[in-house]
Amino acid sequence: MAAQGDVTIVSTKHLRLKEATTPLPREGVVVMQAERGGHTHTLHGEGCLYDTIETDLHIGTLTVPEGREALLTHQEHGALLIGPGSYRIGGQREYAGEWRRVAD
Repeated sequence: MAAQGDVTIVSTKHLRLKEATTPLPREGVVVMQAERGGHTHTLHGEGCLYDTIETDLHIGTLTVPEGREALLTHQEHGALLIGPGSYRIGGQREYAGEWRRVAD
């Protein structure tokens, strides 16, 4: 498990989620647009697959084939390298008198 700001990356090995089937475009895909600073969390990865899900805290599913790597980038948080496997890309929530989604 890893996190980059308000985005989480969790292995799906024990979650019984289907692997992603849509090739990541060459320019990458924005998985979350920051609400405060205007920065974006963007996934890049030649040969990787990503399906957008968009439920409450599940943003999408990423599949990184053997021999490949994906990169999650953000202007303030830097980059996070993701190795082979399938992952649930999600958001985070916090309790501040009520549950709400973390705003980065």
